Amino acid sequence: MIIKKSIVVPIIILLILFTSTFVSLNSIFAMPQEMMGKNDIYVLTLSTDKNPLRSNLNINLAYALENTSYIKAVSPEIFVFTTIHNEPVTLRGVIFSKFLKIENGKLVKGNMPRNDNDVIVGESLFNYMHLRLGENLTVRGSFQSSIAILHIVGVFRTNDSTNDEILVNLSTAQTLAGLKKGTVSIIRFRSNEVKKAHELMDPSYPKFKIMLNTTEQVYFGEKFNVTVNIENMGTSPGNCKFYLYFQDTSIVRDLYINKNASFNITLKANYVGNSEIKAYVENGVLNYSYAYKITVVDRPVIFEGKTLTYIHTPTSFYFHSINNSSIENATLKVYSKDYYKVYNFNSSITLSFPKRGLYTIYFNKYGYENKTILIRVFKKANLIASSNIYPKPINNIIFLKKNENIKLKVGCNASIYYSIDNSLIRKTNSTIPVLGDAGDKYNIDIYVVKNWIMENASYLVYICNNYSVNIFSQINNESMVYYNRNFTINVWSELPLKNITIYINRHRQDINLNQTLEEGILNYTYNLTVNVNHKNFGVEIYAENIINILSHKIIKPKVVYSSDTIKPEIIIGKRRAQYSESLLRDESPPTIRIWSGQSFTIRASDNFEMKNLTVCIFQKYFYASAKNSFVKTLSITIPTMFKNGTNVRFLPVGIYPGKIIAIDSSGNVNETTFYVNINNTNEKIPPIILGPKLLIFNSTSKSFEFRIYDN
Repeated sequence: MIIKKSIVVPIIILLILFTSTFVSLNSIFAMPQEMMGKNDIYVLTLSTDKNPLRSNLNINLAYALENTSYIKAVSPEIFVFTTIHNEPVTLRGVIFSKFLKIENGKLVKGNMPRNDNDVIVGESLFNYMHLRLGENLTVRGSFQSSIAILHIVGVFRTNDSTNDEILVNLSTAQTLAGLKKGTVSIIRFRSNEVKKAHELMDPSYPKFKIMLNTTEQVYFGEKFNVTVNIENMGTSPGNCKFYLYFQDTSIVRDLYINKNASFNITLKANYVGNSEIKAYVENGVLNYSYAYKITVVDRPVIFEGKTLTYIHTPTSFYFHSINNSSIENATLKVYSKDYYKVYNFNSSITLSFPKRGLYTIYFNKYGYENKTILIRVFKKANLIASSNIYPKPINNIIFLKKNENIKLKVGCNASIYYSIDNSLIRKTNSTIPVLGDAGDKYNIDIYVVKNWIMENASYLVYICNNYSVNIFSQINNESMVYYNRNFTINVWSELPLKNITIYINRHRQDINLNQTLEEGILNYTYNLTVNVNHKNFGVEIYAENIINILSHKIIKPKVVYSSDTIKPEIIIGKRRAQYSESLLRDESPPTIRIWSGQSFTIRASDNFEMKNLTVCIFQKYFYASAKNSFVKTLSITIPTMFKNGTNVRFLPVGIYPGKIIAIDSSGNVNETTFYVNINNTNEKIPPIILGPKLLIFNSTSKSFEFRIYDN
């Protein structure tokens, strides 16, 4: 529309009409017909802003109006006021065919737009401004700093004021008007049924719109949920009919809705490809539709089975889908150069191949991904060169250290394959990695292929930390042991023990164990009980495990014939005494002089074996005992400062009496008394500070407590 200076006042009045008389879906009645159309055309704007320059409606409402039987034409539109050659001009964003239909207009020159910047110009404006087909126009947007270059491709004619406008596509108009994609300023519709149109615009009359929400992709045959949300745009509750269509599923429900309704529907995907879930809600006044695009994809197929096999050997193949679900009534084509067969099967199939060579098996079932697997079929030969495998198999078991690999050495032009626990067969150059922890077991198949002949062997792999054999005894060389006393020798290994040979005073004894792998056992042990029956007693042990790892140990203890009558020796500080009555000392009884807060140590030592040591002082008992055999020395460290929670207590200055009792394994007892003299004269022990180690200041009123103790 061209606005001349002589009609500025009418245009101002028209803008006032835009602001004051535009009504929404809830309140449409009177419209400026000169601008918007004829008497049978109605206009919708947003209820929150009736000014068409600021209004933004969801374009889905226009599609809903198109589905309504009493509405003959619908045109979603956007207004942009701009200038061209310093002349005010109205741009109207439209769907060109829908605009011409509602206006009963037609194209009189040129072509309909094909590109986003193509426009058609009203005949009156085209002639007034002396525009030309093919001319480019540069325009600015109304409410934001946007610029568009418009290309004139045609001229249209209508019988009203729209003949003075330029029609652009909705995308260009949304950019110039600052509207979001999918929104428009107004929606015009034509209807001859005044009553229905007024019901549509009655704010109290129920009108419904619908929205769906679900996943964008599902597997064939999978069930999935669709959330349906229906909103009543009227203020009064009402009845509506709900329709939903997806593939071969149709659902119809009668609903009564006050304001909103939300519910779930479970659907099943029965056909592969791009599909659409279509839903409608209508009540005779408005038929609102919603379409949700969803992709149904083939279910994944998981194959299990050997891809290396032998002629005339039944070989099983397994096919399943996600969650280990079975596959029923599938087709399997098996073919090679001169072989072809087709099978129908359920999940698993066993095949036998008649000749050496390369076969293809092709899995097919509708709704499942196709699977092509190459099977190599060989003439069978035994893998006899096990010496070329490291570690060397023992009784068909490979004992492998953790984090190490199996190594193979084969001839030229040979290929090595392997499979662990019937998994997919893999090719390798010379090493087979086996990951696991000590005690883990795996079944491994090794194949060596050359000229369509395949050598094969199967082994059990056992993981361990090391191969060593360990021999342990509490009696060692130079240890003292009583004549005719028994002691134990422990032999153990992570691998089963094979045999033990023991020489006792040169007399040989062979023990054949031949232990085998057992589930859950990580250490294989054997205990030997030996009697000390000779003055020059000696033991020599050879222990061997299943992989022929040998360990050797010699034990020659000192044999004691007579009973032990020597009492333990008590050591007070640095003073020694064998007997309390003949204690060598410069004081009687011995006295330890220390500052409060220091500690002191009492020790007891025996020529053969200590049993326990007890010290009684400060009205407390302090105790130590031998946890193992042949412990010759026990000691107790006694403090003079004691902590109780956050409190510290120092023993006060004074002389404290104490008593020591030492007992050896033969029952010999040594007792003595002593004193502890606590005197803090010239003491040099720093004070003790107790408090938090880390100070965090997060408040001006934060405080911390420290306690200081000194002897």
